[in-house]
Amino acid sequence: MGVTTAVTMGVTMGVTMGVTTGVTTATATVMVMVMVMVMVMATVIEVEVSPRCPHAMSSSLPARCSLERALHTLVDLFHQHSARRDHLDRLSLAEFETLLREQAPSFLSVCDRNQPGYLKRLFEETDLNRDKELTFEEFATVLAKLADDAHRVSHGSERCGPDRD
Repeated sequence: MGVTTAVTMGVTMGVTMGVTTGVTTATATVMVMVMVMVMVMATVIEVEVSPRCPHAMSSSLPARCSLERALHTLVDLFHQHSARRDHLDRLSLAEFETLLREQAPSFLSVCDRNQPGYLKRLFEETDLNRDKELTFEEFATVLAKLADDAHRVSHGSERCGPDRD
């Protein structure tokens, strides 16, 4: 329902209530304003939540919206690669290298990222606590680099240069 329709219905209902119940004009006006506010709020909530993601009010991550599906996929990929050994939910250097070689070949093919030692350097830079494993939070730094690269590609921008590795 549009705002114009809500206002029209509110005025009609308010006038009808005033005429049929014999309330004063001031009371009918207040009633109309309250009804219009309720209808407008219902319209705003419907417009802001429904078209973007029909399950936006859910407390879980149903993965029904585009961003939620993308996040769900990223977490699943991390888990698929981090669960290959006995240290669940952490990536070793070998697992990290496998994940990126399988899932980000375009990223690795430019800017000298295909040079020997690049993945090891990236892993070491990302391993903030120096335990030789990456938590998902540490891995998120690499995801940011991948996302930045993909964004540059989408605009046809230069992929290599300062702060673009």
